[in-house]
Amino acid sequence: MTKSNRFKTRIRTACTAVFTGLVLSACSGTLAYRPAVEMLNRYDEVPPLPSSFVYCFNYGCSTAIQGADLGESWAAIEAMFKSAAQNPAEERQRIAEAVAQFEQSMGSRYGTAADKGGTFENFGSPGQLDCVDEALNTTTLLKILGNQGLLVWHDVSTPIQRSFTFEGWLHATAVVVERDTAKAYAIDSWFQDNGQRAEVVPVEAWFGGWVPG
Repeated sequence: MTKSNRFKTRIRTACTAVFTGLVLSACSGTLAYRPAVEMLNRYDEVPPLPSSFVYCFNYGCSTAIQGADLGESWAAIEAMFKSAAQNPAEERQRIAEAVAQFEQSMGSRYGTAADKGGTFENFGSPGQLDCVDEALNTTTLLKILGNQGLLVWHDVSTPIQRSFTFEGWLHATAVVVERDTAKAYAIDSWFQDNGQRAEVVPVEAWFGGWVPG
C-alpha cells in the first residue's frame, strides 16, 4: 500500500470511529462553519494587519482571538518577500514557508504549538485546528501579505471546500490566484503539524481528492 493510500485509509478509519455528525461539522458547511463565514465576510470591513487580526482554533473557529498579532515574528515573514520573487512558482514557495513561520509564531503565542496535521489524530485536544481554522488562518496571513504589498504574482481568493468524493472527504483550504494566468492554487496547511510548510497544489488536483503522496 502506498503512503498516499495509507493516509487515506487512516483518515477514513478515524472518520468512522468518531461520531459522524461531530467530525463532519469540523470541516463542512454546517453550524461549526458559520463563524468562519462571518469572519470572512468581515475581511473587507476590517482588513487584517500584522498587529491586529483574528486567529482561529479549536474547530470551526470556536475560539477566535480578536486582535491577535505577530509581534517580532512579522519582521521575519516580511523579509521573505522584501526582494520580489522572480516568478510565480518562487512566490508560492515563499508563501508556503511564510505559513510555517506564521504557525510557529501563533503556536507559541496562543497555545496551538501542539496542533497535529489532520483533524482526527489529536481530536478534541485544546489548541487543535481543523481545516476550517487552517483555511481561515492561512487566508488571514495571505490577506496580510497582500495588504502590505508583498505579493507580486498572486491575488488572494476566498477559501474553497471540497465535498465527499471517491478519493476525498469534506475539506477546506486557502487559495491564491496567479495574476497572469488566472490559475488557482490551494495553500493547504491542514495536512502538516504546526509550523510546517503548507502544501501548494493546483485547485484542479485538490478538488480531485489530492492528499500528500
